[in-house]
Amino acid sequence: MPGHKEVPERRGQRTMRTRLALAALLALLAACGSRSSGINPVADQREAAQQQKQCADPKWKEAHLGIWYTVCRPNDALKE
Repeated sequence: MPGHKEVPERRGQRTMRTRLALAALLALLAACGSRSSGINPVADQREAAQQQKQCADPKWKEAHLGIWYTVCRPNDALKE
């Protein structure tokens, strides 16, 4: 209706809802920012060694050609 003014109680409810939604969003964002990196250098070294072994294996290359082009081929290009 034109000229209809909003009831103050509804405006207060909307403000409270907005504040609750903002608080929930901030809580979710805070949960995403973990301080621990979760990086395990020993596991990374093992994975790198396994990757080198797989990249050098012609049978593995033939069986996993898409992965080989994505992971191994750039390494070969750097060696040249």
